[in-house]
Amino acid sequence: MQSSFFTPTSLTRRSGSYRFGEKHSVFTKAMHQELESVPSQHIDAAICDLVAKISNFSDDHFDANWMHLTEPEIEALAIALIQHWTEQLEGRLLGGLLLAIREKAHIPD
Repeated sequence: MQSSFFTPTSLTRRSGSYRFGEKHSVFTKAMHQELESVPSQHIDAAICDLVAKISNFSDDHFDANWMHLTEPEIEALAIALIQHWTEQLEGRLLGGLLLAIREKAHIPD
């Protein structure tokens, strides 16, 4: 379930709307490369799911509704989680996830 104040449109890809002109400057090429590196729609959707989960999260230690979180606070929490996961990244986890992804890809529908 998605929160009412956060929509996927705030995370849309821009690469499809950018076009080169006839003259390619260094700046234009750099801008094009930057836009092409924008995350996929699947990554955007996963981040939207994370934000929605944070905005409605409740357990014994944290209740988002009771905390009356603001949009900037929810976004800051999502950023902090992504940074934490980035810093704590381990090969064992990546290997296990990749194995699960590959096994799921080979399962017939």
